[in-house]
Amino acid sequence: RPPRDAAPTDDAMSNAKKPATRMESLRKNVARQPVLLATKIGDDWALDLFALPHNAVRIELSDMYKIYTSMKKRMLDIAQIDFNKFFEWWPLFNTLVNSVLDIHEKFLFPWSEAGGALEGAASVDTRKLTIQQLRAYIKDINDVKTSTKPYDNLLPELTEALDKFTLKILDYFKELETLCPPAMKKSGDPKTKPKKEAEIIKTLKAPGPEVLFIIARGMPDSFWGGQVTPDKQVGWVKNHVGALQKLNVPAWQKKYVTHLRIVQHFEDTLKEYEKKYAK
Repeated sequence: RPPRDAAPTDDAMSNAKKPATRMESLRKNVARQPVLLATKIGDDWALDLFALPHNAVRIELSDMYKIYTSMKKRMLDIAQIDFNKFFEWWPLFNTLVNSVLDIHEKFLFPWSEAGGALEGAASVDTRKLTIQQLRAYIKDINDVKTSTKPYDNLLPELTEALDKFTLKILDYFKELETLCPPAMKKSGDPKTKPKKEAEIIKTLKAPGPEVLFIIARGMPDSFWGGQVTPDKQVGWVKNHVGALQKLNVPAWQKKYVTHLRIVQHFEDTLKEYEKKYAK
């Protein structure tokens, strides 16, 4: 996006309904984060197959709202670097989401439909419409990167698209987790879970192997036999790649850590901003 160094005009700020002071911005601009509870893993083999990728998306959405909150509270001083940093973070999450939507169609729906057609939000026609809506919201988010609008107008556009996307995908996941596992269990065998899980993980990692670290991050502590550590995550990732690919794991981990550090950058920036202006 071309640089726009000029400060927004008073009219532009008024039109965007900006707060009058930085203190007011910090006080009033609280991001309305939806409930992002992970689905429990370990009690239902069929549900686990959905929860594995879904929880990874949920934990990333939690990070996204940390970024969103930082930008919104600092909206009087929002700058090019904030949008640049967001779009450094966004591609890996976007890759994860696209991979999860793909495994629904490639594996999870066929396994669930083996005993008959799905209904409600999981029916063929309804889910096609949902996918179209989600991809439209993703396009809206990606379009912000190349927009030439002033920052004070651009941030509301971005946050509106993020909110619509988040609410839609969370509702969709919850519906699928309610409707599909019972259907899968009617004709499926719990002994096939390890093989099915391996197929899911293989497909998830195909467009971006560093996604495996996000999947591992979404695992509950009970899976790890205690609190997860970087070494445990690396071990799990290595168990899901071939011998030659194991050599690439450190590079994937570095990209994943960079992804996490962007979130930390936004949190740290907000803390400094609050120290300076929250009097």
